[in-house]
Amino acid sequence: MQFKKTNSSYFLRIDKGEEIISSIENITVDENIQSGAIVGIGALTEVTLGYFDRKQKKYLRRTFNDIYEMLSFSGNISYLDDKPIVHAHVILGQPDYTLIGGHLFSGVVAVTGEVYIQTFKDKFNRQLNPEFDLNLLAF
Repeated sequence: MQFKKTNSSYFLRIDKGEEIISSIENITVDENIQSGAIVGIGALTEVTLGYFDRKQKKYLRRTFNDIYEMLSFSGNISYLDDKPIVHAHVILGQPDYTLIGGHLFSGVVAVTGEVYIQTFKDKFNRQLNPEFDLNLLAF
């Protein structure tokens, strides 16, 4: 991964073979990013997506192994127990122009991942919400 910092933002180029979520978590630690908003484009493979089932209070996960255009990638960076959490959703394009998407648990960059992080001075934290059994943003 390579990056350029400009004032309160970062532009990342995540290279082929790198896992996108852990790459963002790593730069968050290395650059002491307190919190941020993320957007990106590129191409992914070995993608694990999730859909949150409210009745079961858990994510239903599915892995997709083809190569997909990352048409929309957005989310945020916050913290849980002083560990950075990247909460991101993605829409992926398939060769037949159909779409898949959901909560992005992981994905390996297939060509390039171009990600923009807008950082914030404040550190945002998550805490357990018992209604959903999820760690939601806490203000």
